[in-house]
Amino acid sequence: MQLNDIFPAINTTAYFVKLGSIVCIIILILLYALWRWTKRKKKKTRPYYLNILNHCDFNDSKRTAHQLGYYGKFVVRTVQEKEMLQHLISTLTPYKYHKETLPLPIEIQKEIQTFLAQLGNKDV
Repeated sequence: MQLNDIFPAINTTAYFVKLGSIVCIIILILLYALWRWTKRKKKKTRPYYLNILNHCDFNDSKRTAHQLGYYGKFVVRTVQEKEMLQHLISTLTPYKYHKETLPLPIEIQKEIQTFLAQLGNKDV
């Protein structure tokens, strides 16, 4: 007696090969994207942050205050430098939250420049 199925026999080997090749391609694409992401990511060092701080625009007090507050913590090393940075940040805090940008007073500009000169003289 012969059995007649409704569905014909399926060759599953072809499906597994196709599925395996698709999974391999997806894994390769993900590995390539991960490799590109890690290659593009640059290691930022102390001279990089010092360069940013040295090129601050003193006419834009908001940006200068934010940059000094953010990048300053990556640059300071000693306790004295940390205290100077905290003093500068507290001095610049009122300029951060104004609607319009104000030019920094000359005294504060000189303090920032001496601070950065002190940081730049030590093994940059």
